[in-house]
Amino acid sequence: MGKDIRKFIEDQGGIMPEKLPTPAKSLKQIAKERKNVLTKISKKSPIFYKWSDELIAD
Repeated sequence: MGKDIRKFIEDQGGIMPEKLPTPAKSLKQIAKERKNVLTKISKKSPIFYKWSDELIAD
């Protein structure tokens, strides 16, 4: 099945997956940085921490 999909992409003139650009940061890294920032902010405001914790859980 993978061969068929790769052939279809090639036949349609698409970009092969290995040639697609990669982001500078992974989604996991971005989520971790966001959580760290929210944690630092939350130390200043306990109300914000409860709100931001609910956002991260989603």
